[in-house]
Amino acid sequence: MGSQPKVTAVILNWNDSERTLFCVESVRDCQYSNLDLIVVDNGSTDNSKQQLESQLRQENLIINEENLGFAGGMNCGISEALADGTDYIWILNNDIVIEDSGIVQQLVDVFESNDEVGIVSPLVRKHPMTEQVWFSRGEVNFSNGDVGHSNIDISSINRELLQSEYVPFCSPLIRSEIFDEIGLISEDYFLYYEDADYCQMVVNEGYRIVTAVNSVIFHEVNVSSGGMFSPLFSYYRARNRWLFSKKHGNENFNVLLYLWWVFKAISHRILYQEFASAKAILQGTLHGLAGKSGKGPYPKS
Repeated sequence: MGSQPKVTAVILNWNDSERTLFCVESVRDCQYSNLDLIVVDNGSTDNSKQQLESQLRQENLIINEENLGFAGGMNCGISEALADGTDYIWILNNDIVIEDSGIVQQLVDVFESNDEVGIVSPLVRKHPMTEQVWFSRGEVNFSNGDVGHSNIDISSINRELLQSEYVPFCSPLIRSEIFDEIGLISEDYFLYYEDADYCQMVVNEGYRIVTAVNSVIFHEVNVSSGGMFSPLFSYYRARNRWLFSKKHGNENFNVLLYLWWVFKAISHRILYQEFASAKAILQGTLHGLAGKSGKGPYPKS
């Protein structure tokens, strides 16, 4: 019997070494013999660097001097893993909690028996340890740029794999050859929508994107962004929604529907007196219309 395919988990840290190290321990507890781990500190301004250096072997740690955004930070780890000959890349948010030690083997088995699958995501439930499903299937509305979760009653599913148009990049496993064919994750977005962008390119190459509904992880939602009313979340969701739509929407994209979403989003925040968030949406919209990409005005540090 041949050796197991090599899997490399890449975890991104930014000012949150405690969660990152907890995530590292849960990865180490996985029962999969050919599993490597790379942690990327993405320009943290707290004591993360010192904490990570004291707990991790140096070959498992990459230190970025500045915040390169989600894609930029992840690409550093992915590039190193590819150079080391890994078969699969396991992208992990540092707020992921792994309870099933057999999850790596479960996800690898999906690829080993389905050549047409390019990306597989586990079913994602909300942490702390609830039955509430945060993600089961992703859908893209190309008319207005909305990327959302079309969660369904899992108990009604009589198959192991659920077809998706995209999966969030909190815990997907990706074939290494995908990166050879498509390249690394686009750094135009800095934060948010890079997963939908990459998934669309994977689909365009003829691969399937699926959710393995019997494989479950838990996710602390919006920990790093500060929630949906934070200026950071609001700015990048508004700007990148436009950038994604202009790139992938084609003739289906309707500018008026996008602007209607902007109007509703700003109105909603004003109603709840979240004025900084409303301002960030307007700023993100204007920057998107102007074609600005990469790092924006957030985070401040």
